[in-house]
Amino acid sequence: MIPFFRGNDSFAAGLKNFGRVALCALLVLSFVRCGTDYDTSTIDGRRATLDAAQIHLSEGECTEAIEKLEGIYKSASVDNEVRMITASAYACVANVNFFKMIGELVENSPLLGGGAFWSLLAKLFPSPASDPDDKAVEGAILASDALMATLKPGAVILPESYIDPEGFNPGATLASDRADDANLYLLFVSLAAIGAMENRFGAPDATYLGTLPWQAGDHVDMETDGCAFASSVLNFVDTVGSVANSSSPELGAALLTLKTGIADGMDAACTAGCFVCGLVCDGCPITLRNRRSCTGLLTDKNSCAAAGIVNLVNASWVVPL
Repeated sequence: MIPFFRGNDSFAAGLKNFGRVALCALLVLSFVRCGTDYDTSTIDGRRATLDAAQIHLSEGECTEAIEKLEGIYKSASVDNEVRMITASAYACVANVNFFKMIGELVENSPLLGGGAFWSLLAKLFPSPASDPDDKAVEGAILASDALMATLKPGAVILPESYIDPEGFNPGATLASDRADDANLYLLFVSLAAIGAMENRFGAPDATYLGTLPWQAGDHVDMETDGCAFASSVLNFVDTVGSVANSSSPELGAALLTLKTGIADGMDAACTAGCFVCGLVCDGCPITLRNRRSCTGLLTDKNSCAAAGIVNLVNASWVVPL
């Protein structure tokens, strides 16, 4: 049996402490005065644009915040502050409420073990395929992109770990290369991405049991949705470990237990997925953290490893709520 993880009281207690610590880290959503349109090439215009986006976010106006930020986010003027606020705007679209999520995880901590974990995420992050206006999946994925590009100042990124190195927002597949606040937020955004994709593509029933479709490396949607799901799972695993190392001893121990169970299972799943394709993988490829790294071919390690992750989730997703 592939090892997983178990919920425990220390995890619930740790999450409560984590919420207090995270309050300081996420004051990026502070209340500020709003403006109209500003010249972002100037210091004052740039500041006013960010302030306007923040007040839109404080009022739950996700689309308006994104419209304010798009120009500066996709320009040479972008920096980590812009990336964090942009991540918040896309997470808003994904219905990520940081403190509500902490409360729900604490309340449901007995379910954070085995197959109930996947059912719980499908319940917490609805994204019905029948609603064409729902953008929870897209919001969570784009928020993840922004957070993975929020790098530590002066970080030296190895070529194989870079994501879109020629763009305005180059990212890193290694959590240790990213800012601590970005990893903290990515932990929860990854959960939202996993749950929303389970809900939209796994067709869960009334008890939140479902089956994901990307079970082969050459699935028609492996290059896009399947790869994005696998990368979200791995980024969750990575950020759990990163956040655990900078948390209180109580929370850190619980998170490391959580990470170890998932990581062991996922590495075995990736290895098995590659084996099915006649390939050899030693665990999950580092590059699979990049949602654009799959080709959808049976000769591609990332695509086959991603299918292995999907098959593990389907096999583990057996406990109804």
